[in-house]
Amino acid sequence: MTQVKEAVKVSAIFFVCLTIVLLSITGGVAYYYAHDRLLMSKNVSEAIEKGIDPLSVRCSYASHSDTVCVAYAYSKQGKISAPDQPISIKK
Repeated sequence: MTQVKEAVKVSAIFFVCLTIVLLSITGGVAYYYAHDRLLMSKNVSEAIEKGIDPLSVRCSYASHSDTVCVAYAYSKQGKISAPDQPISIKK
């Protein structure tokens, strides 16, 4: 009977510790992303005040798969341009 009580006690302690660890990780990740967004908004505001393109500042915080920033970077290299005349494809 005492072995069962000890097993229940150990499993309860394990469950409480695991819950605390998971909540700590979740809170840390949430704080990191919230702080990252706050810094980005401050930098974008400062860029607007200085006359710097705010999209370039936003893209400095983006991941490599952000399609808006990929298109922005590609257009800044001069490879995307809007043609004046319609494009005809020859076969």
